[in-house]
Amino acid sequence: MVSTRRIAGLLFAAVVARALPGEISQDGSARGGPMVADAPITPPTSCAAGVQIFVVRGSTEPSHMGRIAPVATSIRDAVPGSFITALDYPAKINAAEYFFSVHRGVSRLAKLVRDYVKMCPQGKIALVGYSQGAHVVGDLVCGASSLPLYRSKPLDPVYNKNIIASLQFGDPSRRANQTWNVGTVTDRNGYFPRQRNKPCGPYSEAMRSWCDEKDRWCDKKSPTGTDREVHKKYQIKYKDAAADFVKKQWESSQKPLGS
Repeated sequence: MVSTRRIAGLLFAAVVARALPGEISQDGSARGGPMVADAPITPPTSCAAGVQIFVVRGSTEPSHMGRIAPVATSIRDAVPGSFITALDYPAKINAAEYFFSVHRGVSRLAKLVRDYVKMCPQGKIALVGYSQGAHVVGDLVCGASSLPLYRSKPLDPVYNKNIIASLQFGDPSRRANQTWNVGTVTDRNGYFPRQRNKPCGPYSEAMRSWCDEKDRWCDKKSPTGTDREVHKKYQIKYKDAAADFVKKQWESSQKPLGS
């Protein structure tokens, strides 16, 4: 018997096969984007004096951080003593593998967060995800609910004292009209909109989800059509805004309670 998850994956593969052509080069690498020194994928072994940044790359990107690297490095530079770790996960999109890849990413990211907080109980964390990586970040903090057959529990609220920022760029699971939606479009759904957003509550003040009009992955039904180039520009357009947000979150987290 074919499992429900397998069926869900096959359905997704059919959609992606029509949607993706041209975005990935023949060798499987993502086109465009400035080159930035990469980050390790090995788990942290010490506590960051600043923010521990966990980066989740987009689909098929071969490097550790992928296209969104400039955002992570801008955050690191804005908060002294910060370190970057890239998530080691499949980042696959072909042949029924997308949701399995997201699930694997969520599991590994959850372990990184839990292990880091166990080692550094007062440590502060920023999650940065692009495209499929944004989907991973969202499913971690909110639980998976884009498909009826594919669900998972949200991250325990106990970690909201540690996770000071949860940043998503071009998120396929984006839901319209959420308080954390930013960018040039906030009122339209992504390709696989999250059905349950209430579980995001404990982390909502730390969340920001950037989406620009015509990005077919987070603005599926743009009335003016879609432009694949839009999905590739977040790392430059919003890196300063992202760094400023994390810096403010960091500074706020360092104030004594009640101050």
